[in-house]
Amino acid sequence: MATEELRQLTREILARGLSRRQFAQLSGALVATSSLTALLAACGGDDDDDATTSTSTSGGTTPTAGTSAASATTSGGTSGSPAATSAGGGASPTSLLPTATAASGINQPTASTGEAKYGGILKAAMQVDVTHLDPHFIDSYSSSLVTEEIYEGLVQFDPDMNVQPSLATSYDISEDGLTYTFKLKKGVKFHNGREFVVDDVVYSINRVSDPKGGSTQQYLLASVQSTTAADADTAVITLSSPFAPLIIELPAIVIVPQEVVKEKGDLKTTAVGTGPFKFVEFIPNSHAKLERNDDYHVEGVPYLDGIEWQPIPDDPTRTANIKTGSVDFADQVPQKDIDSLGTEKGVVLVSGPGTLNDYLILNVTKKPFDDVRVRQAIAWTIDRQAMTDTILFGHGRPIDGGIIPDWSWAYSDLHVYTQPDIDKAKQLMADAGYADGFDMTIGAGASYNAQVQAAEVLKDQLKQININVTPKPEEWTTYISQTINPKNFDAAIIGWIGAIDPDDVLYPRFSTHGSFDESSYNNPQVDDLLDQGRTLQTHDERKPVYNQAEAMVVDEAPEVFFYFYDQYEALRDYVKGYKHMANTSKLTFKYVWLDK
Repeated sequence: MATEELRQLTREILARGLSRRQFAQLSGALVATSSLTALLAACGGDDDDDATTSTSTSGGTTPTAGTSAASATTSGGTSGSPAATSAGGGASPTSLLPTATAASGINQPTASTGEAKYGGILKAAMQVDVTHLDPHFIDSYSSSLVTEEIYEGLVQFDPDMNVQPSLATSYDISEDGLTYTFKLKKGVKFHNGREFVVDDVVYSINRVSDPKGGSTQQYLLASVQSTTAADADTAVITLSSPFAPLIIELPAIVIVPQEVVKEKGDLKTTAVGTGPFKFVEFIPNSHAKLERNDDYHVEGVPYLDGIEWQPIPDDPTRTANIKTGSVDFADQVPQKDIDSLGTEKGVVLVSGPGTLNDYLILNVTKKPFDDVRVRQAIAWTIDRQAMTDTILFGHGRPIDGGIIPDWSWAYSDLHVYTQPDIDKAKQLMADAGYADGFDMTIGAGASYNAQVQAAEVLKDQLKQININVTPKPEEWTTYISQTINPKNFDAAIIGWIGAIDPDDVLYPRFSTHGSFDESSYNNPQVDDLLDQGRTLQTHDERKPVYNQAEAMVVDEAPEVFFYFYDQYEALRDYVKGYKHMANTSKLTFKYVWLDK
């Protein structure tokens, strides 16, 4: 790859697909000018013709007390998602993403003028319980909320979704895009007191990239040929072929201590990382407790003494807890409570660009869902606008085409199912030999009220084409382990969250090599397109490839998409320093402090 092409790739990785015109328009709207300065610097503003691209940092900065609390803008999602990892998807700076003004009258966070205070336990409510704690085998968003505070990768996202070094101090990308060289940070300790060393990087990358290892993240590292230690302070990842999104996927690949895995067999019930918080205990259906890492390698943070995540599946109860102050922070504000919570005294809502979408998986290995006409009939029957209005109370956007969001550089402006067409659906059913319909079950996570409601709505809507639906809600961990993962269903409702790069939107779900191909969809042409999209280097090259693959998926309907959520988090007004991240990560908890 020529040097100028490499620079272009680096610019695109950091800016994530803004055209020159879009960049000029949107950069003027930046709130924090330092974000733009960093972006321009990283894009290589000089004429240096080095053969490698290098990014470096001193290891992180501690924000002042006034750094804060997130812009209150709408767009995004909530979660019932076994899918993308919390860091997953890609780096698209939220400050450069299109944003919308918060709903009128909603309480918004204000920056504190006081000095940050140390101490206190942040009591945080999540919607469903943690399934397990092994970060390389994450199968639910709730689990990632806990593990991301404990573990770190070589690089990480900052609050504006720019990729920054973390356990590495710098990285170089070779001119051909095949070799990534990371200089490691010195003086970092695991929570068990052992020094972080290069062998931990080699072990962790290999644990994930091993095709036989079973990691849910393996698809992110499918191009990795080898990971080696060049010396005590240098790790080298070599690819078999270029993989454009690698550097923005690496925040999801955290570093673990090899000896703990060997001692325990896995990391499902224990956690030892290098992050800002240390694992204390996890009691299912009660809480996951973390405490401050006093030896954290970033000076000055975290401010909190600890975090206690509590699963509160019942929406009214979760809302009541944030109103009364029984919890300080509530993730995934129920859509029906957004308006009322937005005016509640002592409560503020935070939002921003997000990614969550809910959808119906159809098991294409089972009759009659192996017939594309049946799947298309279901897709043409569903009234997505009505579902958005009734289930999300209007706080969302119906998906009438593909699932690459409209703020993405790869957006295809694809609109197929703009309104139901029952006559067309009935004809498709008749052509497939099912004019009289059939019976089916639709699974849902019982802890996610929106999933349960969606199953009931589909029961009513699909009657129009003589499909008799039996909704089957299940307890969340059972739903994931016994229904979703083993593909033991006719159809099932689930959510996808955190994916920003189109590779992470499409590859894991629709490639036969993807880790979350729960529908068992198998289209060699889609496989070829998604493989091709991984090796191409520029957005101009990649966009038509992803648009073609997405159009084929929408037409063949192995999944039927519902809507994108508008995502809000609720916090008490004394919680300072929190910032919404587009991938729904809560990494900014390291900067949170309690002003009380």
